[in-house]
Parts: sequence; C-alpha cells; structure tokens
Amino acid sequence: MEKFLFKKISVWIVIILIIFMIFFSLLFAWAAQYYSSGKSRGGPVLEAIHKISNIPHYFIEVIYKGIAPSMNDQIVKFKKFKGLKKFDHNFNKNFFLISAYDKKYGSSLTYLFDIKQNKIVHFWKPDVEKINKQLKDKTKYIWVREDFEMLHPYLNNDYSLVFTSGEGPLVKIDQCSNIEWVIDSTFHHSIEKDSSNNYLVPIVLKSKENYFKKIYGEDTIFNLSQNLRDDAIAVVSPDGKILKTISITETLINNGYGSNILNLLSRTDNVIHLNDIEPIKENDEYVKEGDMAISLRSLSAVALYRPSLNKIIWLKIGPWSEQHDVDYLGGGIFSIFGNDSNLRLGKLRGYSTIYQYDMKNNKVNEFLKLKESNIFANKQGLHKINKDGSIFIEQSEKGILHLIDKDSKHILKYVHSIDKNEIGSLHWSRYFSDNEIKSKTKKKLNCKN
Repeated sequence: MEKFLFKKISVWIVIILIIFMIFFSLLFAWAAQYYSSGKSRGGPVLEAIHKISNIPHYFIEVIYKGIAPSMNDQIVKFKKFKGLKKFDHNFNKNFFLISAYDKKYGSSLTYLFDIKQNKIVHFWKPDVEKINKQLKDKTKYIWVREDFEMLHPYLNNDYSLVFTSGEGPLVKIDQCSNIEWVIDSTFHHSIEKDSSNNYLVPIVLKSKENYFKKIYGEDTIFNLSQNLRDDAIAVVSPDGKILKTISITETLINNGYGSNILNLLSRTDNVIHLNDIEPIKENDEYVKEGDMAISLRSLSAVALYRPSLNKIIWLKIGPWSEQHDVDYLGGGIFSIFGNDSNLRLGKLRGYSTIYQYDMKNNKVNEFLKLKESNIFANKQGLHKINKDGSIFIEQSEKGILHLIDKDSKHILKYVHSIDKNEIGSLHWSRYFSDNEIKSKTKKKLNCKN
C-alpha cells in the first residue's frame, strides 16, 4: 500500500501536466475575456466560463464590503446608553419613525416613537412569509425573518408604509400591517415622494445595452453591461406601478461623465451605488420642481439632475467621501451627510461631517464637523437640518439616533435597546416635528397592536 502511495512519477509526465494546466488556464482566461468583450460566439459554454471566472470576485466583495445583513449584523453589543437620554430642550409632540431589529419578533419592525412621552405609540409588523410568496424568482432574493429590514419606510397620510429591504421588492402595508401591494424587483436604499405623489426609489436594472458604444462607436468591443451593476431611479405610482426607470449609467454617459464609471470598473462592478434621491418640490432661481438631487456613493459624487431635459445641471465629487443623504435647503444650498470613510481603508478622520454646497458660488463648506458629538458612520447614515436649527442624525450601524444643535452638542440620544446589553441596528429612520405630523397624517390610528 505504501509503495503504491509513494510511487515515483516520471518527470516527463509532470512536465506535460504543468504545460497542460498552463494552456488550460490561458484558454479559460481568454474565454472569459472574450465573452466579457461582448462577442456573441460560444453560447452557453462561454457564458458558463464567464460566470465561473467571477467566483473570486464575490469572495473579494465579501472581504472588502461585508456580506448581506444577517441576524448577527442587526444585533450589536452596546452598554453606554439605555433608551432615550434627554438633554436641555423644550420638546413639543415630536416623533421618530424608527426602523430597527426587534429581538422578540426576530425581525425588523417600524415604530412611531413619541419623544415627549418617551414611548412607542404605534408599530408596524409586516408578514415576511406572505411577502416572500409574492416573489416569482425565488432564487433571486429570499427574505428570511432574521435578515429582513424595513429600509427607510415612508409614512403616508393614512399611516400606511412603503419600504424595501435592500436588494429586494418594494412593499406597501396599511396602518394595521396588511399587505397592499408588492413590486417584485431589486429596490434599495432611500424612499421619497415627489410633488406628483409618486415614490422615487433606487432600483437595479438588468440592462443588456453596451452603453459605451454611445461614446466609442460600434467598434467598441468592451461590453459594459457584462460587468456593471446598473443602478437607476424608479418612479413608482401610489398604487404600486413602475411608471418609468432612469438609468444612472446612461445619464452619466450622456452628460459626459462616462470615464468616471470606466475608471472604477477595475475595482468593483458597483461603481455607482445610488443611495439617495431627493425630489425638488419648489421653483426658485436655482432649481425647478421635478429636479432630483442624487447621491452616488462609489463615485463620492452628488449631482442635480433635471429629468425634463435629461441633463445633469451640476456634479460635485468630494470633498466628502462615500457620502449618504443629500437634502435641498433652498436658496441654491444643498446639505450632504459625508461619511468621510472608505470601505477599504475604514475611518479617514474618525468622525463624519455635514457639508453644504452653494450653487451661487460653486463652493463647498464644512457646515458641521461631528467630532465633538462623536458621530461616525462608516456605512449608511443620514441627516436632516430642522427648521428650529436642530440636526437629526442616524448612526445606523451603532443603533443611535442623535438630535444635536448647531455647535454639535447633544439635545438627545436615542439608542434602540433590544436587550440588557444589546441594541438593534437601525435601517434609516425619520424625524418629524409636531407640525409635520399634523400636516402629514390626516387619519387617526385605529389598530390596537
């Protein structure tokens, strides 16, 4: 037996095997590259080789970006705060709309939290299993209760909610958590309403178009659609119909920013990462109703897009880094929540920063450094500058909602405690003043949950 296991192999056989392996590796690499270049020959065989060649890419993505949210990602050890910590401030009947993991239910819920009373006055608990049954392609995205997030729920006037779970369908439930409609597609990140009462939501398109032929002509052999995640703006009607989609890739290329996309493709296929669409609902000398301010994380870019002309009015890259959330403050001024992080390198300065871009003079200033308030959002996060001068910030991964003043001093902190020493991560919450709630919600809550 030992003689058989350690039997000598002729040198010429080893050499032949090495030559064969080198030749096969070169042939495999050529086939994958040939398919990626957009050539049509080879059919299913080359397509299968191309998919196999992408396997290392997914492992690299896991290492650099982390895997999709799981139950362990939604529970964080945290002992510094408990519940709501109040500071000197005169609160009216203000509210948080909190989307967070609930340990007892084993999934994410949305809570309407009355700040003055320091208690939850209503919550929504969607039936994840029923939502899953309405998905046609079960291999594409399957929610399990532990992984489910109610991402950036939008509160309608009748207390119904519209939400996604990141890379999944868009869902609407009524105030009693009954499902009204489900759109089976790949939605993600922010949800806002425009002045026509339609929802604006990022979506991933399954485009087969080689966008770069529009730049380099029909002789282009590089097929961008084989490698690129094509983020787009979805305009969704109140009754759950996709009215149109606007490809960010195509829009950037048509407006002269195609090279920005191409330069990033060597690092990632997620070169856009549309994470916020802010609808403009007013007309002034700087913006028009129907415009959209958009945040493109991977490009560290913020832009003002005018759909009526299919034109990018302006696009700014930095000084923020991998930002989330852009808001229009009026008078040509936009505020941007700069994460000031890098998914590969981590912290750049150790804290996040709120920036302001002024269209009047094309200048950016650091409106508020969040060093003193010790706020750093490596990923996700959002902000809102309120009319009373206070600033709302969600530190998503740490499960903290902050309300601070213009000097970065705390007015209050809310920590979503789910256990004695644990908090649940937050999934893009909202802050409403008393007047906003009164103007927004026309009906009374009738569900006893």
